[in-house]
Amino acid sequence: MKYNYNTGQTTWERIRHSKLLAVGLIVLLVLVVAATAKEKKSQQKTKDNINTLEQEIAELKGQNSNLSSLIEYLRSDGFVDREAREKLNMQKPGEKVVLVSEARKNSGQVAGAVTIEEKSNWQLWKEYFFGKR
Repeated sequence: MKYNYNTGQTTWERIRHSKLLAVGLIVLLVLVVAATAKEKKSQQKTKDNINTLEQEIAELKGQNSNLSSLIEYLRSDGFVDREAREKLNMQKPGEKVVLVSEARKNSGQVAGAVTIEEKSNWQLWKEYFFGKR
């Protein structure tokens, strides 16, 4: 069957019924769908990155808050006082230091050692509140 191009069809009608046009439109449609799918995938990847970064920001804000609290505590007078007592063996004026030993290792006296009176706990509290009598 031969196709007669001179059957009274206009050029536009011949193009519209052409198989080449149909194939071209299908290829164009496939390319558009592929580009759209690629863009959607890229958008999803970007959203995932944003969510990950937002979680990291929240964690860093928490750490920052903890560090700020620690810095505030380290700058406080209470910390300075405690460190001076524990590490530098300092005491405030009028304070008395009481040493509590767990057990004596040697029963003999060491030359030049200071002897510490052993008192019961209630006696120490009595002296603390009422003074030494």
